[in-house]
Amino acid sequence: MTKLSNLFEWLKSSNRPKLVKASCFIFVFWIIAVLLLTAISTLQAAFTGVVCVFIVMCTAEYIQKSSGSVWDWLDVLAGIIVPVLFTVVLWIWSLLSC
Repeated sequence: MTKLSNLFEWLKSSNRPKLVKASCFIFVFWIIAVLLLTAISTLQAAFTGVVCVFIVMCTAEYIQKSSGSVWDWLDVLAGIIVPVLFTVVLWIWSLLSC
């Protein structure tokens, strides 16, 4: 258990919990909007949602870097980890349900 807690210790530092919450909100909103406004599948909506969240997280890092901070890829990773995991689970589920 300690190895797993050490693995995600970085997730609790800095503003990363806020990034996870914001990215989940953006991801869910993106999927709902895309499914309502287009005719693409849920898996495609989830994949484009991951791309959208990645762009938003990179934009947030760029703004922080412009303010004098350093670029932190772990912040970007913290932001996209939940959408990526959801998309992978959705992809596996769609493969198994065929």
